[in-house]
Amino acid sequence: MRNRLDVTDLVAGLLVAAGLTIYAAGIAGADLGGTRARASAVFLFGALACGVGARRDAFQGEGASSRAIAALNAAGIVTLIVGITAIVLGSEGYLAALIVGIGALFLGATARHMLATSTPTPTPTTQPRELVKR
Repeated sequence: MRNRLDVTDLVAGLLVAAGLTIYAAGIAGADLGGTRARASAVFLFGALACGVGARRDAFQGEGASSRAIAALNAAGIVTLIVGITAIVLGSEGYLAALIVGIGALFLGATARHMLATSTPTPTPTTQPRELVKR
């Protein structure tokens, strides 16, 4: 059975769209407080999207998607470093790279959520035994 996208994926998508909107508005010339302010806002929305969109199975390290999780983790670390650099330096180039990284993480995680097979929840096979005094 395939996993379906749920509300957390929708919320994560809206957060990514908010970051993209801030970036696009800055490129279009809107006065949003400079590159550092925009980088900080985009970074915040991206971090929130990662937190909201994370699935529990990503932290269990099981299943066929463990390679995808490892690749997304590596991309996340690079995006984190790029985001911090964009904030510290106030660089448009690093801000653009941050947007690309957040978009790639979102698309990769969404694809993984859609393609990963769900595993049934294990049920206990034995009932707890009562202690009997002898």
